[in-house]
Amino acid sequence: MAAPVPDFQKIIDGMTLDQKIGQMYMGNFCGGESVDFARQNFEKYHLGNLQFTSVFERFIRGGDYMACGVSPNAPLDEVAKLVYDVKQAGEEITGLPILVAGDMEGGISGSIFRRRNSSLMPNNMGLGACGDLENAYWAAKIVARECKVMGMDMLYGPCLDVTRTESREIGVRSFSSDPKVCGEMAKAFIKAYDEEDVISNVKHFPGRGYGLGDAHHELESIDLSREDMWKMALYPFQKAIEAGVDSFMVAHTLYPAFEKEYLPASLSPRILTDLLRKEMGFDGMIIPDDLSMFAISKNFGLPEATAMCLAAGADMVFMKVPTVYGPAHEMIKKYVSEGKITEDNMNASLLRILKLKYKRKLFEKKPFSAEKVLSTVGCPEHKAVAVSAAQKAICVVRNRDNALPLKPEKAGRIMVVVPRDMTVVLANDENRSHDLFPNSLKRHYSDVQYVLVDENPNDQQIYEALGRAKNVDTIIFGVYHEGATPTLVQLMNHIVELSKPTYAVVTHSPYQATKLPKQISGIVCTMGISPFAFDAAADVIAGKAKATGKVPMDITIP
Repeated sequence: MAAPVPDFQKIIDGMTLDQKIGQMYMGNFCGGESVDFARQNFEKYHLGNLQFTSVFERFIRGGDYMACGVSPNAPLDEVAKLVYDVKQAGEEITGLPILVAGDMEGGISGSIFRRRNSSLMPNNMGLGACGDLENAYWAAKIVARECKVMGMDMLYGPCLDVTRTESREIGVRSFSSDPKVCGEMAKAFIKAYDEEDVISNVKHFPGRGYGLGDAHHELESIDLSREDMWKMALYPFQKAIEAGVDSFMVAHTLYPAFEKEYLPASLSPRILTDLLRKEMGFDGMIIPDDLSMFAISKNFGLPEATAMCLAAGADMVFMKVPTVYGPAHEMIKKYVSEGKITEDNMNASLLRILKLKYKRKLFEKKPFSAEKVLSTVGCPEHKAVAVSAAQKAICVVRNRDNALPLKPEKAGRIMVVVPRDMTVVLANDENRSHDLFPNSLKRHYSDVQYVLVDENPNDQQIYEALGRAKNVDTIIFGVYHEGATPTLVQLMNHIVELSKPTYAVVTHSPYQATKLPKQISGIVCTMGISPFAFDAAADVIAGKAKATGKVPMDITIP
């Protein structure tokens, strides 16, 4: 039975200023933190919303993680129980349901349950490569369902940036270089999230796909004209509004076409209020990207930026650093006292937030069920969707002289050059090991060995790999998340000089294939890292399946 509709205005009228600020604030908590630690922040700052990071814990105290930056791999039901207990503690203290958000864009490296038994999907570009809206819908639906049962109410997605091939930050997080494809994918994702009662959050408004930098590290300017922004970047976001999207995440980027002052979109009233609210007609929740990103923290003080963001027209602020919660709250109160943030605007934002929490059933009381968690996440039905999506995403981006398929009877001894990559360690293979892809190949070939090198191989690793390559018949290079680094390409150049059959499997963007030696005969792109993706790549290489994916960007691979 649905919860009765609360008297939202009465709730808002009964709040103190500190409580209102807390309800408009998204803090952070991590898998290694305690419920007591979260409780302290609820009591101090009245937080109404939390970003949950189950893997990386560097934002809280530091040091409470392994040397490689990976937290202990707690069982799924324990992780879900932690989220549940934190939400319960927050509701007891604040009197209102706690919204928990998470970053879960299918199969990218940062997906927060990579090492768990989750049903990892191809990255967004992989879903775009499928050219199948039904496939995208089901992929989004499964991700939303598994995250919801884990206690997450809001997913930062879909990413609607229209890609350019060189984009460092966005890359495969984009569905396509075609705005219309991105717009259609937006509708599929929003529908799927809506059906699973997950808050959709399109990003990074008004579009970061044409940026060459990375807002995690720098503040850059995208100098497209207003006309080009509307034609290329804004089109998918307008389609998202038409599809009923719940919320927008705003970019930390300068857009001179809309804002002449030195203000990123996240701090600009001309972009948040004039463009998004008035011109585009969006009346849902607006939240900036994480304000602790260097694009903001290096150029604006974090407390000042949180207040500026609300003054510009955002409904909620998101900032991960607990030591700044207090100063940020005080700065917001200062802005209120000076009239830069009005009570009417705060109340309008609170109404949006509370209505959205009700819409997504956060006001309903549900007991925790470990059984439901374990029977939902990674269940056979969900994994079948993940396997199908991985197969559809595979692209053959080079096949010189019909080098593919590589028939098992002609392959002989195979050596795989495997780069040491965190995204493989975080993949949800039971051993989480670097032999994921070699093991997939062993399903079809009798003699497969591998050599492990760094993403930037050192001289000793190059010497070992080259020496071992002389004693095999076929070499297959892995080019994983970080891509074709200069020294990895150097190693490839040494090996292709042996004039033996060489192949490559690219797991990230097809654009990486443009950087590989021309002598490599066959290149397959998986559009993601997971056991399903590696199995699909091995099937295509061995000729057991056909690659049906189409590269969703305008590139030429020689």
